[in-house]
Amino acid sequence: RMVPSHQSADLARLCCVLSTVHFDKSFLHWAIDNLPNMDGKQLFDMANDAKRDVDDVEMARIDGFMKEIPGWTAGMPPPVGVAPKVIVFVIDRTWVPILEVCISSIRTIFTKYVDDADHVGVYGLGEGWIFPPTQKGGNAKELLSKILDAQKCSGECVLYRSILDAVACLGSYSMAFSRWLVVLTDLVDLEDVSGERDLLAGSRVLAPNGNGPFEVGTIDEAPCNDATKLNVDFGPQNVVEIPKSLVQPFAGEGLDAGMDPELKRRLEKAGARTGQVTLSLKWDTTDDLDLHVFTPAGEISYSNKKVGGGWLDVDMNPDHQTNEPVENVFWDQCPTGKYTVVVENFSYGGPHSARPGEPINFSLVLRTKVPVRLMGGNMHKGLLTWAGTCIGSKGRSQTWEFTVPHTPTPDTSSRPKEVCKALQSMPGNLTVAVVDSSKISGWNPSSIRWPAFRSNMASFMNALAQCGNSGHHLQADNLAGIQEKFDEVAAMLQDAGLDEHL
Repeated sequence: RMVPSHQSADLARLCCVLSTVHFDKSFLHWAIDNLPNMDGKQLFDMANDAKRDVDDVEMARIDGFMKEIPGWTAGMPPPVGVAPKVIVFVIDRTWVPILEVCISSIRTIFTKYVDDADHVGVYGLGEGWIFPPTQKGGNAKELLSKILDAQKCSGECVLYRSILDAVACLGSYSMAFSRWLVVLTDLVDLEDVSGERDLLAGSRVLAPNGNGPFEVGTIDEAPCNDATKLNVDFGPQNVVEIPKSLVQPFAGEGLDAGMDPELKRRLEKAGARTGQVTLSLKWDTTDDLDLHVFTPAGEISYSNKKVGGGWLDVDMNPDHQTNEPVENVFWDQCPTGKYTVVVENFSYGGPHSARPGEPINFSLVLRTKVPVRLMGGNMHKGLLTWAGTCIGSKGRSQTWEFTVPHTPTPDTSSRPKEVCKALQSMPGNLTVAVVDSSKISGWNPSSIRWPAFRSNMASFMNALAQCGNSGHHLQADNLAGIQEKFDEVAAMLQDAGLDEHL
């Protein structure tokens, strides 16, 4: 008679035990043929067990039954043992102190707890894939190098959209894999002030290309007739229309793609942050140039580094120490109004100084994710480079101006519900660990976003539990605590077959 669906899982486990005890695969065959609504991983494991040590006819029969189930692989079953893992690390690179601990922890996990059959990927919060999930075996040296190179300050606190990208990518892997998502964040979600995600023609992306794991492609030059989709080129004569929500960027392929590589290197080394609007200054002497920005709320300079939401987070050469200097001002959310920018040579000095009275050349880069009006009246969004000169001590450059008009804030309030839905629709065998260092972030502790952040984290954990997956919200109280929580993640990976809840 028909077995009630709520009893399927228990009866399936009984069939597995009977098959093992009696060395009789007919128990497995009966369960595969008769039990409804089995958990996806349970069904895959049972079907693979049934295919072991049988003739080709029986193997083909089981493959024929399973072929309509997404992710099923026909042919020889995988070896007996712990399922290979696919692990995605979504990491916050916006703040140097937590980044160093994070990269050190990922390196340890990668070298000690990831097997050759496992796949590993790293995604930068708010920027995209540093590298997509890639099998460790045959690529270990290259992947470890990429992990270490990821210790560069970059990205933005676009938390929920980044999680959605990672979950979609993990969902493209078959049930033969044990899927893991490890998130490090120290801040609330700020997608609403970061602007729309721009995917430019020619940029690399990760996207679905038929069945199987997402693949690397490029945005095709030809526009798509459907505004909700993009044409992605996966190779010769293989251009596919794909919903924008499933097209995922790579780090460094967006707004920063056209930046001077030397400026980018120096900013990363200095730990410079980016925002909705960012100004970066570069020069090549040990003289002390200073960036001044006159904002609607007052002047930002070395003597007043935080004004009206803007922050001079990198200020160099007061002691004339380096001939690779940069300065940087950013706004998480840039207020409406007029902004005037000027560069001043505070003083000559140092071993690589220009001679007193000689010009000091510099470049000034504006990066904006919202349209701004330039001095000539033209609207601009993206990257813009200006060149200028300072002459003489206390000498000032020409000025540049831009105006930030009122820009409607995009509505991202549905993102947490989208994350819950994505987690609930994921077939079994997913573990999510969120290493939460918000207690040490220091960001606007009175913000109303914090209660929502904590509530959303609880909702994500509940969504995972409802569909039989594992969720772990790991709270770190200090930098040492981040290391401890990553150690807990390592322990879970080591004991993956036990599904141990810490």
